[in-house]
Amino acid sequence: MVWSGRTLAAVGLVAVGLCALGWAFGLPELSALAVAGWLALGAAALHLARRHRAPEVALSAHPSRVARGQAAELRIRVGNPSADGSGGRRAASGHRTAAVRLHGRLATAGEGILAVTPLAAGESTEVVVTLPTPRRGVLTAGPLWATTTDPLGWWRRQEPTHSTATLLVRPTVHPLPSTAVGAGPLRSPRGSRGIGQGGSVDDELVGLRPYVRGDDLRLIHWRTSARRNHPHVVQVEPPAQAPAVAVVLDTSSGACTAEAFERAVEAAASVLDRTAADLHRVRLLTSDGWDSGRTDPAGATDLLDALARVELRIGGDLRGTLDTALNDDGDGGVVLCTGDAGALSASSPTDLAMAGPGRDDLTVVFTAESAPPGPSRAHGRVVHWDGSAPLADAWGRGVGGTGA
Repeated sequence: MVWSGRTLAAVGLVAVGLCALGWAFGLPELSALAVAGWLALGAAALHLARRHRAPEVALSAHPSRVARGQAAELRIRVGNPSADGSGGRRAASGHRTAAVRLHGRLATAGEGILAVTPLAAGESTEVVVTLPTPRRGVLTAGPLWATTTDPLGWWRRQEPTHSTATLLVRPTVHPLPSTAVGAGPLRSPRGSRGIGQGGSVDDELVGLRPYVRGDDLRLIHWRTSARRNHPHVVQVEPPAQAPAVAVVLDTSSGACTAEAFERAVEAAASVLDRTAADLHRVRLLTSDGWDSGRTDPAGATDLLDALARVELRIGGDLRGTLDTALNDDGDGGVVLCTGDAGALSASSPTDLAMAGPGRDDLTVVFTAESAPPGPSRAHGRVVHWDGSAPLADAWGRGVGGTGA
């Protein structure tokens, strides 16, 4: 329990003064008043100590992941758990919680104070707070503090609720045409399922062959097997393995503004989303050394989660990261997203990478406010996106090596 030391001293001095005045002037009423005040103070403290029961508080964000600009909800559930016989925290029959005030940080909603009335055993209530998401990142709400007071308001008790909620705000994904990255939607010379070797019931039918041990029994063609008096199975081929597209995010530039870096992150997220929608494998690398490895299209959402947490740092090895991406994932193309104003200057890591032999599959998304100077050699494509127009329009204007 907490009580102001200054207030306590003031009450004590008043009580002592009243007792002294009552004794000096023969007024026992003053002494009785002082004693009654001290008794009331003690009774209020005892009431708070014995009757205090803070409710259980649980915070949750719905949904737990949103894109920047999409509102989310913070749900604050306050309850008095009923007796369940499980050995956990229980509420005796008929015991009510104390009236409390919950206060603390509510993520982007700022500091808040919520007043909760006493709750009977098994009763609960829920408060919903709207959370704006003006920026990406990881937002945390709580823990909240629960404050209860005695009926006279002289004493208060404060304790943490030990409950937090986390909201992950992903970067905005801008629409891009399927031909933007260059790989395009997955296609197969033999239809929509592709070519290859192997056998699965979900693959493409290309003929019949005699059954061999280990074949999927679901592939047996019963009519042919009965006619030839020997089991035959459907000859299938699995889908073609889509080429992987690597996205490199420049996170280690000291010549990048915060606004340009955010656009670079959004461009990376847009390319990953478009590539995954076209059923290509994706790979995300950052110049500070983080590498997701080749990821199936279904796992692209995990890369968006990674982009929600990425930060701009000084240092790193952009040239080495580009070499890794170009050498390992050149089959589907490489997209570099950078807000560094000098990323395309002569002898920069980007320029050197674009000048390498056979490296015309590199696309650079340049998000600095100033127009790109243009690489010294006409390799790859350069897209300048300063945020004044949609990303798809800027991408459409990007012509190989000449800037936007």
